[in-house]
Amino acid sequence: MTQLFQKEDISYLPKPNRLEFHLDLDLSPLDSTSTGFIIPLLPDGSVVMAQNRRRGLEFPGGHIEPGETSTSAAHRECVEETGYWVSHIKALGYLKQICEGEKPHDYTYPWPVSYQQFFVADVLGFKTYEENDECLAPVIVTPGEAEAKLNPSQYEIYKAALIRHKNWLTLP
Repeated sequence: MTQLFQKEDISYLPKPNRLEFHLDLDLSPLDSTSTGFIIPLLPDGSVVMAQNRRRGLEFPGGHIEPGETSTSAAHRECVEETGYWVSHIKALGYLKQICEGEKPHDYTYPWPVSYQQFFVADVLGFKTYEENDECLAPVIVTPGEAEAKLNPSQYEIYKAALIRHKNWLTLP
């Protein structure tokens, strides 16, 4: 396991907090994992990004529904948010969220530590996509555009995904 980056006092979490992104071939603990995300790669290394109406470009993903694994949630969310189907889904790592203050009464996520699982996968195909309340049409970001179009954290995750993807025939 390797820590890719760390951030503190993120605005959308109760403070004080810390986020750590860990590259890990093992999955985060399912009982503390609330979401699954996927980095869908095309053969040329381009990445398919969801275009969230409120948050902008992001890796497709979302909440794990009852009966789902983080893998199946990430795949379902990828199709829902982009229209792209993926295959050869491999663990990339996880975002570990640590909240160090008092738990707010309306906070519904695992406390004080929760996880967001990230995967990398091959794009298998595309179905017709209709924009919806959550997402506009997906955006394909080429390797040459990635540093300019992705935020710094997304870019670090994307670069790690390219390395994992390149090596996945020799890794579990």
